[in-house]
Amino acid sequence: MIISKDISWLSENDRYLYIDMRPHLDVVLKYSPWEEGLIFYRHTNIGWEIDNTDPHLPLLCSEHEADPDLPVNQFIRSIPDDIRGVVSRFDHLQTKMLQLLAVNDASMAMVLDIPLLLWLVVDYAQNSDASINDIKILLKEKHEEVLTRIIGVQCGEVDVQFLKKIVASHFNHRQLPFIKHTIYNNRTSEFRHWREIPCDALVTLKKRDDLIALKKKTLEQGKFFRHSMSPYKSPYERERQRKIAEREREEYYNRSNPYRPIRHEKP
Repeated sequence: MIISKDISWLSENDRYLYIDMRPHLDVVLKYSPWEEGLIFYRHTNIGWEIDNTDPHLPLLCSEHEADPDLPVNQFIRSIPDDIRGVVSRFDHLQTKMLQLLAVNDASMAMVLDIPLLLWLVVDYAQNSDASINDIKILLKEKHEEVLTRIIGVQCGEVDVQFLKKIVASHFNHRQLPFIKHTIYNNRTSEFRHWREIPCDALVTLKKRDDLIALKKKTLEQGKFFRHSMSPYKSPYERERQRKIAEREREEYYNRSNPYRPIRHEKP
C-alpha cells in the first residue's frame, strides 16, 4: 500500500508522521521519529495509545521512491542510508525491524551482516512472550546461539551461512515458513555448495518433503487396509489359516474330552 499525500501528513515540526486510514479501517496512525525509536501509535477513544504490533504498512518501498514529495519520504530521511537500503527489501515485519534497529546497536551490526537473521529474530519476538530486554540480551549471543534459540533446534555455522546465501529481490511473509522449515529439519547442509540460494529452491524442497511424507503415509495406510480389509486371500494365506483352524479345533477337543485317547510319541 502506498502512503500517499491524501492520507498522510507531517506534524508542524516535521517530526511525526500521521496516516489516516479512514474510512477503510477507521483508524488514524502515528509514527514517532527515528531518534525516538520509531514508536507506532493508534488513535482510540482515550487518545493516542502505543501499539506494539507490526502495522504491515511498509515505510520503505520502491513505490514511495517514485514520488519524492511524499510526506513519508521526508519522514524517513533520518534513518541511516545503509539501514534503509537493507530493510527496504523486507515487506513483512518492516516496522518491527526498524524499531529494533533504532534502539539497539547489536541489531544494527546484525542487519548489515546477516539481515535474514535479524528478520527471524523479529519474527520470534513478535510471536513469543519475549520482552525487548530479552531480545537485546539475545542479540549479544553468537549467531549460532541466536538461531538455536529462535528456531528451537541446535544450529551451527552451516545454518548461519545458509542464511547469508539466500537471495530475493524482496522478502515477504510467504517465504518465512520455508526458511524456518529448512533449518528446523536440518536440511541446510544440502545447500552448502551453493553460492546463492533462491527462495524458490526452498519452496521446492518443502513440497518434496511433503510429497515424500504423503507417499509414506499412503503406503502405510494401504498396507494396513490390504491386511485388514481386503477380501482376497492368497493360496499361502488360506492354507496357513486352515492349519491354524485345524490346530485350534484339535486343542479344543483335547481340552473338552476327558476320555480322549492318549497319543504316545513315536520313538
